[in-house]
Amino acid sequence: MQEYAVPFHWRKFKERYNLIGSKCTHCGKHYYPKRSICPSCRRGGKMEDAKLSGKGKIFTYTVIRVPPAGFKIYSPYVVAIIELDEGCKLVSQVVDVDLDKVEIGMPVKTCFRKIREDNSSGLILYGFKFKPDYGEKAASHIQSDSDEKLPVSNKDAAEKAGSPPSKGAVKAALHTF
Repeated sequence: MQEYAVPFHWRKFKERYNLIGSKCTHCGKHYYPKRSICPSCRRGGKMEDAKLSGKGKIFTYTVIRVPPAGFKIYSPYVVAIIELDEGCKLVSQVVDVDLDKVEIGMPVKTCFRKIREDNSSGLILYGFKFKPDYGEKAASHIQSDSDEKLPVSNKDAAEKAGSPPSKGAVKAALHTF
């Protein structure tokens, strides 16, 4: 595999660092990686660059326990197909999560991390990965069968009861979805 200098990667592979895809000006669909022709409406020359939000949900995933060379230090790790809010799907590693807590439909967001390191040249390549999005927006979308909104966390219930929530209660509330 031919190695390039870090500035080359920053200039050549902008979508690796900025999550830039394409949007069809005719049908409005988003794609990642960038496309020159829309696969849906087959119109050439009508694609424009689009900065993607970096927020989405896990469409499906697998746990890699026997990794390829260069990724053994990360093993075991999660690789998922992420469906972004814009509708396009991409494959990425999911970080900062317990393997047994990963679920299909889990809200995620991008983060900037080291992808790999070449020990012979010392070249370190960075890019995006995804991590769980435990923010208020993600938690506020959780609904029960009766369509009543659930509290964002146990903190709300504890404040109403007049006592502060325990760290364990807050952590458990964040992992319930």
